[in-house]
This record gives sequence, C-alpha cells and structure tokens, in this order.
Amino acid sequence: MMYRTNSLLPGLRTLMPEFEAGFLLKPTGLVAGFPDIDCYTEAGTLVFRAELPGFDTDDVEIDVHENVLTLRGTKKVAERLEDAQVHFSEIRSGSFERRFTLPENVDTDEIQAVFRNGVLSVRLRMVPESQPKKVRILTEQD
Repeated sequence: MMYRTNSLLPGLRTLMPEFEAGFLLKPTGLVAGFPDIDCYTEAGTLVFRAELPGFDTDDVEIDVHENVLTLRGTKKVAERLEDAQVHFSEIRSGSFERRFTLPENVDTDEIQAVFRNGVLSVRLRMVPESQPKKVRILTEQD
C-alpha cells in the first residue's frame, strides 16, 4: 500500500484554521528527552554531555542520590515588549529533568561538572570493579 506524505494536510487545514495562518508553533515547554545528551566512557571516566543553548550556569542543577544522576534546569521565556505581536515561536523555554542510573563502579564522590559554550559536561571517575580473591586457609601447622 502506498501513502501520500501530504494526505493529512487538507484534513488538518479544515480542523485547524490556524494552520493556514502559521500559528501552530506556540510555546509548549520542553519536550520529553530534552536536552540532547551523549554518554560515553573515556580514560576511566563516565562522561555525560548535554546541549543547553541559552541556559546560564544558575539555570542548571546536578545531583547524585543513591547512584542516580539527575540533571534539571529551567530556561526562562525570552523577554518581549508587552505589546509585541508574536507570529511564531520556536525557541524552547520551560523546565527539564533527566535521570540516569549509574553503574556500580562509579565514584560519586569524584564528580566534576563544566559548563562551556552551551554544553554541560559531567564527568564521574570509574573505579575498577572488585574481583573475587582466593583466601588461603591456614592449618595449625602453618
């Protein structure tokens, strides 16, 4: 079966007259999954990198509790004159919260965060996983 990519467009236009006027893009806050985050390991360190354009350091909070890393923040709505007529708005504003369960071999006491050019980097040192050790049993003759 073949679908036309624009087959829903006429129906949307009749249901939402605003579509024709271009006013579908309204501030709705931040979508789930925001911000975009990369997570990788390098040189014995677990790294989280989050793109946060338009955020200030004071807008972001990081905490670790019971091996869960939480990143949260709030981006304020851009200031406009009171009588400004908005034609469309694509710049996101609002709050986000992302949580990540950390592996057991991460030292949560050794956490480092750097915010530079709209990118937040959070680095956690990984410790070697404990390996089972053989214990020699002594006899009374030893």
